Amino acid sequence: MPHFFFENKGGAELQVYYLARELVLRGWQVNYIREKNKFDFSEKNYKGIKLHTIYIPKILAHPKLLFAKQFLRRLQLNFQLKRLNPPIIYIRADESYLPLLNSIAKKNKIKLVWACSHDDKLKPHHWSNKYGSAIKKSILKSLNNVSLILLQTEFQKQLLSENFELNGKVLYNSHPLPSDTNLIREDIVVWVGRLHKRKFPERFLNIVRNMKSNSNIKFIMIGRKLNSRFDNEIELTLKENPNFQYYGESEQDFILEILNKVKVLINTSDSEGFSNTFIEAWLRGVPVITLKGVNPDYLITKNNVGFVCDDIDEIQMKVSELINNNPLFSQMSLESKRMSKGKFDIETYVDKFIDEVSEF
Repeated sequence: MPHFFFENKGGAELQVYYLARELVLRGWQVNYIREKNKFDFSEKNYKGIKLHTIYIPKILAHPKLLFAKQFLRRLQLNFQLKRLNPPIIYIRADESYLPLLNSIAKKNKIKLVWACSHDDKLKPHHWSNKYGSAIKKSILKSLNNVSLILLQTEFQKQLLSENFELNGKVLYNSHPLPSDTNLIREDIVVWVGRLHKRKFPERFLNIVRNMKSNSNIKFIMIGRKLNSRFDNEIELTLKENPNFQYYGESEQDFILEILNKVKVLINTSDSEGFSNTFIEAWLRGVPVITLKGVNPDYLITKNNVGFVCDDIDEIQMKVSELINNNPLFSQMSLESKRMSKGKFDIETYVDKFIDEVSEF
């Protein structure tokens, strides 16, 4: 992975950390290679996970210098993998590692696993748009040689088959089960995520402003600003809406503490992979209200664990309905906990993961 979770808190990084931690607890040796723009090759240890570094200068972040970046990556990965000699290499999120590691894996009879982190990565033109046609070709060639492709949803499996004629195994994202789910709830609605344009945080801010008259409802936004794009909107919303709070980038424990007391999680993206926050919310009995482009494997509608809406006007209606109708909230909260415990337990996930990597 380009990053380790406690150095760059993203959803894919969190999932890899949970997997690594659970494998360590089961006696596996886990070596985690990530990138740094500072020259430091000292080995670190985080709760039994051995952290290693490949050095990538900041200047190579520019897309036009991708080939230089890949060359430097290859040199260092060759060195690290020759030294570590792993039987399995696991890659998540950044598929540009695949061409670099495929030849190493084949030469040394290493099992290569790629875990897809977002629906967009399986669309026909994504890789050529992001990396160019040459690297897209090498990525596809590598995918045909990997031992296992892991997918987050049946929809991703369908995309992989239709667009690239490849097969993968679906393993839903997973999380540790919370110790206490009998919690006191408040009339709070929360939005969690990086303030990236593809997550449309401005839609949530519009909902807050539009529901200003609902003084009994509090709104919370949690997430790191990637630039100053949303500064003015956030400041204006804070100024005009005393029932709105913005916390910025927050520690995982704080996010879970907030989810322990809210009644609704809102998602405003048009597309996602499988949001970690959905699972964290459901495990704690919090229904999810989202737009129609984000309903992974139709779990929300099939299991009655939230609402899927056409637009933000409908989201506002459903927020009011869920907050003000206690029997409805109680039922959805109960279904959320029931469904998520059966589908998203980290221990069950790792059992399945070990079974899969042991088969080939």
